[in-house]
Amino acid sequence: MIESTEKYCRNPWSYNFANPSIRGRGPGGGGFGILYARAKIGPQALAFLTLEADGKSNRRDGLAQVSYRIVRDRLASTLAFFDHHLEALKVHEERLMLVQQDDKLDAQERDGECLLIRHEIAECMWKSNSFSLRKAALKEQRGISREAESRYGSDSAFVCRAKMKILKMSLMEKDPSLDEETQRIYESLLQTFQTNDRGRHRLRIIALQNEYAYYLYTRGREREDLDLGDKATAIQEEAYALQVRIYGEDNDQSMTALNNLVSMIAISTNAKSRAHEIIEKSRKIFTWRQKHLGNSHHRTLQAMDNLSLALQEHGDINEALSLILLSIETRIPLIRIGDMDDKQMRSTLTLMRDAVGLLEKDTDEGRANSQNFLKKAIASMSRFEHSNPAGNEYWDVMNYYRQEYAKALRNMAKQHEAHREFDKSIPLRQEALNETLRIEEECRHYVKDHWRGLAQAYFRSGKRFLDPRKGQSADESFTRALDLLCIHESPTADETLGMRRQIAHLLEDHEQHWKAALLRRENLVLLLEQGTETGAIAQAAESLVGTLAGQAKRNLRYREYEAAILLLAECVDVASTHLGRTHQVTFVCRGKLAGAHSQAGNADMAVSIMNAAAIDAREVEDINPGLTKQLQDFLTKMRDRHGQNVEVTK
Repeated sequence: MIESTEKYCRNPWSYNFANPSIRGRGPGGGGFGILYARAKIGPQALAFLTLEADGKSNRRDGLAQVSYRIVRDRLASTLAFFDHHLEALKVHEERLMLVQQDDKLDAQERDGECLLIRHEIAECMWKSNSFSLRKAALKEQRGISREAESRYGSDSAFVCRAKMKILKMSLMEKDPSLDEETQRIYESLLQTFQTNDRGRHRLRIIALQNEYAYYLYTRGREREDLDLGDKATAIQEEAYALQVRIYGEDNDQSMTALNNLVSMIAISTNAKSRAHEIIEKSRKIFTWRQKHLGNSHHRTLQAMDNLSLALQEHGDINEALSLILLSIETRIPLIRIGDMDDKQMRSTLTLMRDAVGLLEKDTDEGRANSQNFLKKAIASMSRFEHSNPAGNEYWDVMNYYRQEYAKALRNMAKQHEAHREFDKSIPLRQEALNETLRIEEECRHYVKDHWRGLAQAYFRSGKRFLDPRKGQSADESFTRALDLLCIHESPTADETLGMRRQIAHLLEDHEQHWKAALLRRENLVLLLEQGTETGAIAQAAESLVGTLAGQAKRNLRYREYEAAILLLAECVDVASTHLGRTHQVTFVCRGKLAGAHSQAGNADMAVSIMNAAAIDAREVEDINPGLTKQLQDFLTKMRDRHGQNVEVTK
């Protein structure tokens, strides 16, 4: 990390005097590290703060030690800001050790600073991804709370903050034994805040009630406990009433509390009637703002979003979707003219993302809603210009929407395929693939899935039309499936080879061996050109031999001897070339070819083929001792059939 500072500053100690905005702060007074941190430039901030801390650690005077602790504090805060919580934890532990060893601090000051650092340590432990550290963080926070309460009293700000942190941490744990402790903490904090009715404490009461109501709501939802749901709803109603008293009914914060209440009512008794009452209240506020402020006012948009969320929970999903779409379309001109800040832009994009998850219902209506909403959202967002304030985030969301739209189309196609409606499925698959191909290259996670799905749809469509009673040919569907695979993969890719094998197998089942042979022959040629391993080539050759033999058998059935002899001669040639002269399959092919000649009346040719086979069989007599005897028996039958004295050549 330190090496990377070379390109930013040749002399890292000159910055205190180089920038007028930070001049005069003295040692540890800030510098490039803090400036970079405020500008959210992570590596530079961490590099400079590390340099500064390491530089001050070499000095031993009192001022330098205090300055060193300050810099370590800033370094830990910057690490935590950029989610390097384990590294920040180590820095905080070093700070704690330095404070404990500092004999220039009096006992009260040292203990107070140690408590603050321990609080930061618990915070870093909690934010790490380690389950054991999160457990330890909750335990540490309890110890901090007890120690601070004995030192400063139960109504001190530090104790209240520690207890609120325990309340939040307990929410993440699914341990029922924490419920009693959480209730005690809630009642203790509520009593502390209510004894002082200043405005600041009333806001703390609201935050506390919101937190505890959410805790009860989560527990009630996990356990499907309506009693806990009723308690959560009652506390949230108290918080809402207090917010209405402070801010007014149509304030944005009151509206947010109202939405929380809508969610919590879902697991309480009489949920439907109470939810309807709250939805009507939200609708009344939205209508008033829309009439007096207009759709584009930020308070109207907030009310619109709140009403749509309430409708998603308990109301009409179609009305919620229409409100979301209206919100999107209203915001687009504001974004284009720059009349919306980054925060509002991000909230808009978040709203649009969240809406998609509510649309995927396993019904025809739900899938149609999903498709139509996403299509309209893409059309609306496509009107953005490249110079919009959202920057890369806009393109990320566009990619996200195209991806979700393609998924919606795919899901609709699957439903049609389940009912064998391939004429409806294939256009949807094609549109899903086209939409995915419009996504930027680095975001194309599902392109392969979509073209595979389209190829399979063509394949299954062709499979359906193999039945002669359908009166349609499968050739076009199979050709399109293979073309699609060749375009998006390659002719020799595993998927393409596998598709050819599948089609050939289907054709063989329907006695269309000559078509299957074309596909199997193409597979073999491509593998030979590619230089694939011998095993794959042998497998392809054996499959081709089987297909050709099947067609030859069909020809012999209809006494088409010449065609059968040509096919079986190719079988012998393929088998001897790619499997070997002495392979079992090659001997079988020779026997079938001799049999075809025998049926056609070419006795001399049949005998010649079998004599040559018998000579080759002697090479593998040790491996297959019964082969020569089988050939002798075959020749004996041939002699009896043609009345000739035929023997195996010595």
